[in-house]
Amino acid sequence: MLLSIIPGIKAASEGLQQQIIDFFDNLKKPNHKAIKIVGNYGSGKSHLIAFLVSVINNPLLRPLIKNETVRKATENIERNFFTVQFELQPVDVGLISLI
Repeated sequence: MLLSIIPGIKAASEGLQQQIIDFFDNLKKPNHKAIKIVGNYGSGKSHLIAFLVSVINNPLLRPLIKNETVRKATENIERNFFTVQFELQPVDVGLISLI
């Protein structure tokens, strides 16, 4: 079953819907955690991040979300957020050396 999350986009699965809801529920907690988004090339990672960042940084976009369940999950997010986006590049260096 395909779900409509944002205008013009109708390709979100029920699993993705739940992950988006969990993301917004996590933001409502006083000690929310960072997330990582992993996927194959061309799987929509950048589009998902753009959607999440847009909705976090611009509350006026939240009522425009077509999927009622996702839209309700964005309600009552009352804090302001500073988003940091970075990408790990493919290299032969282990992640432990970045610490």
